[in-house]
Amino acid sequence: MLYKDYESKSDLSQSFALGMDAKIAINSNLNLDLTVNPDFSQVDVDEQQTNLTTVNLRFPERRLFFLENSDIFSNFGTNAKPFFSRKIGLDDDGNTIPILYGARLSGNLNKNLRVGLMNTQTQEQELPGNNYSSLALHQRVFKRSVLKGYFHNRVGYADGSVQRDNFNRIGGLEFNYSSQDSKWRAIAGYGLAFSNENQNDNHLFNFFGGYGGRVFNVFLNISGLGDNYINDFSLIPRQKHYDALEDTTYILGFNHWWATMGYKFYPENTFINQHGFSLTTNGDRTATSNELIQDKHQLSYKFLMKNTSTLDLTYAHEGVNLLYPFGFTDNEPLPAQLYRFDYGQIKYVTDRRREIKLTSGFRYGSFYNGTRTEFSLAVDYRVQPWGNFSLNFVQNDLEFSGNYGAEQLLLFGPKAEINFSKNFFWTTFMQYNTQSDNFNINSRLQWRYMPMSDLFIVYSDNYMVEYFGPRNRGLVLKLNYWFNL
Repeated sequence: MLYKDYESKSDLSQSFALGMDAKIAINSNLNLDLTVNPDFSQVDVDEQQTNLTTVNLRFPERRLFFLENSDIFSNFGTNAKPFFSRKIGLDDDGNTIPILYGARLSGNLNKNLRVGLMNTQTQEQELPGNNYSSLALHQRVFKRSVLKGYFHNRVGYADGSVQRDNFNRIGGLEFNYSSQDSKWRAIAGYGLAFSNENQNDNHLFNFFGGYGGRVFNVFLNISGLGDNYINDFSLIPRQKHYDALEDTTYILGFNHWWATMGYKFYPENTFINQHGFSLTTNGDRTATSNELIQDKHQLSYKFLMKNTSTLDLTYAHEGVNLLYPFGFTDNEPLPAQLYRFDYGQIKYVTDRRREIKLTSGFRYGSFYNGTRTEFSLAVDYRVQPWGNFSLNFVQNDLEFSGNYGAEQLLLFGPKAEINFSKNFFWTTFMQYNTQSDNFNINSRLQWRYMPMSDLFIVYSDNYMVEYFGPRNRGLVLKLNYWFNL
């Protein structure tokens, strides 16, 4: 690997590493996966998004070791999930924290009991390393219901020894009910989080239930967590509140509600396959003082055409109570107070069966004490059997009253995937994002020279948008060879 960081003006660095992956079949239903010094440089970069909320975005997991059988660990909860694998080996900005090893045992012990057991160790750098252990059990009961449990443990490592006061332990139970026809569903769960500082007000609870039929559906979710529910295995965005004046993030417990009701119509002898409306309301309040954090009430109407195209119409009324000053521009941040705003949105997707698919959207309305106008366009072009090409464009125009400024945010991202043969592939992805002041290129060549064995060449380049100067560049050569024993 070759890497140069232009922002820190460091010299060109070179590194060479050996790693190993192994898959061992314990039996036909249970597998042991091992990885030593894993490298995920061939993984696609995150597709950037414009973030106009006050919380961090949740990007999907892309690393293969954490993707296989991932639902065993992650399929708990609804709004506040107790496990998110990207918290292992990645920081909050998506930067890599080297993993020394990983081991995962997953599969079925019998026809009714499914198990997942995982242990990983991250490398000690400027901060202590961490050992992460996770256990999840899924026991099928009745006809289609599942009783589940989980336990996660993180402990710090420094100078080759355990930091006994640096730990985080998460445990909980959950029951998932589903009727035989799958129309009635319910989920109830409870969990606790323990660390050296937090031993009380550390709970998590969750209830979800409702009916989903072909014509009518109604669902309700109520969940919450205490002020001291600190979970190093999870990303719970609404828990964190950023103070733009103090440059400080505060952690608060909250209670959440979400409810939706919808109805569908199935007309005959028309070009419309189905259409229907949905009413949705959700919100959050602080756990201790019951102070509003945010709420949203939305009416949507959707048309699904017989040619697979769709049209979505949405009207929403939203309220955000800024507990601390927060800014969307380089001007003075918005003061902490309650803001209420309304907006309308339209989205249209063309026939998905065609070689070219278009997705267009438009949104306009008030936004805090100003206005927001958003235009989006995505183009997907398939050339069977050798190519896929896409282009994504999003523009947001923000205007705030007073001294709070205005901003135009652009997000532009073309992507090309070309299959030169059954064994030789090229993927290139470019992203231009003015919000994060970054333009990046990620290009990957893959040659499958033997079954399950690959040669990767990956080039990445990042530039600052404002001055279009280089941030960093990297070139990776990776060779995988698969042994069958």
